[in-house]
Amino acid sequence: MKNLILNANPFGTFLIVVSIIAVLVLVFAVTKIVKNKKQVVDNDPKDIEEEKEEQIYFHKKFLTTYEQKLYQMLLDNFDDNYYIYPQINLASIINKKSNTKYFAGELFRNIDFGIFDSDFNVLLLIELNDFSHKSIARKERDEKVRKILNNANIQLITIENDALNNNADAIIEEIEEALLS
Repeated sequence: MKNLILNANPFGTFLIVVSIIAVLVLVFAVTKIVKNKKQVVDNDPKDIEEEKEEQIYFHKKFLTTYEQKLYQMLLDNFDDNYYIYPQINLASIINKKSNTKYFAGELFRNIDFGIFDSDFNVLLLIELNDFSHKSIARKERDEKVRKILNNANIQLITIENDALNNNADAIIEEIEEALLS
């Protein structure tokens, strides 16, 4: 038999080698398919769905560490004449006069803090800027929000995170001046 294979036509040898490789690939593929089907049968669909949800959603804090620090500063420095709320959605304080698409969707953005009077009229909004505000997309978003607020005659103060540690008194003074204007 050894002499038969060596003396055989080179094309026949090629066909034998290709056939052996094809059989091995086919066996590997079938084994993989059977193994995958077994895993699907062994798993309860409810468990798979719950597992997918756990990979997608996770709990996070309502306020960042810097937001918590600023919130406490605001509570400590402003009396009961003001109501201070975090995470103010623009759509909750601004209405559009027309159905134009100008700034469509931008009213569903949040501003870090709002200071309101006793009748819940917005007096001032405060945006705390962290590193995320340095990206081009975020700068464009911030500019659109600023234009919306200007158009609605709502004041906005922007504070850099680092200023909370270095210039807390200046921040409070700036907010006081804005509330008096």
